[in-house]
Amino acid sequence: MGKRSQPADRREQNDGRTDSIETVTQKLKNAGIDIQRFVDVAEGRKQSYNHDQRAPDEINGNYGISTGGGFVAIDIDSTRHWENTPGTERLSETFTVSTPHGGEHRYFSTTDGVPWIINAMTDGAFNPSFRWGELYTTKYLVGPGSEIRRCNKPDCYACSDRNPQTYEIASDRPIARLTADEVVGLLRSSTDSSGPRQSSIAEYNINVSPAQTSQPATGTSETSNGAISLQLCLGEKRPANSDKRVMWKIITTQSSRSTKPGASLKDVIEQAGENGIGCRRAFDIVSSWLRSDTLQKPSQQNRIVPNPDRWER
Repeated sequence: MGKRSQPADRREQNDGRTDSIETVTQKLKNAGIDIQRFVDVAEGRKQSYNHDQRAPDEINGNYGISTGGGFVAIDIDSTRHWENTPGTERLSETFTVSTPHGGEHRYFSTTDGVPWIINAMTDGAFNPSFRWGELYTTKYLVGPGSEIRRCNKPDCYACSDRNPQTYEIASDRPIARLTADEVVGLLRSSTDSSGPRQSSIAEYNINVSPAQTSQPATGTSETSNGAISLQLCLGEKRPANSDKRVMWKIITTQSSRSTKPGASLKDVIEQAGENGIGCRRAFDIVSSWLRSDTLQKPSQQNRIVPNPDRWER
């Protein structure tokens, strides 16, 4: 029996997705960004259940593009709030994808030190949320050509099997450069509209030349009149395993803020996902730390307590 042919609209949709993948791949290459960053996304949805990064020719169906490694993205959910944020109009025009709900994904190249600047200024976030949307440095973006038929937004009545919505290329420009100074300015100007996890933006003063690799400062932190001033130690070697550093930051931050011993494992895994670390990878890290006594279990179930003396620096 011959292979059943696809409906014409489905073939056209798949052809459009292939063209979009090729376009994104070329834009990344032209910007000097590694292209081994594509992830499989559930067909008809925007969730990924396996964050393994692949080459573009390994992708079939809906897909995502992971940020990181010199690639960041601005996810604009509210164009009104974005336009009302001072200074946003001065950012370079860049490759842009429209989303099914009237938003935009803007792609930028940057230096490896920028995620750590964001981490320091937002009290530990790598993907800070604002009223206009999010700034991505470790999460993935749903790629152009991907089709949404089963939306998870509670107030969405548009995405359906009868009326699928598509991520589309809105501005076919080269990927522009986003400098550290521009990131700092964006964070400061977005302070008034910051989300619950970024209730205050720390001051940051770039007074040394950024190196290709960097890590957050461990010593230079001062408090003055209730405001925190942080200075990153740029030029130091970035840890080889950034997933573990992010996980450690999540666990220690949640532990310090909790009224109960340690951090909730459920909350840790959820926040790991928000920072681009899949459930399987997060559980593997937690399990290895429990075996090595880097983490301990208190009397309360499903909680973990960090042991700084065993932390793998």
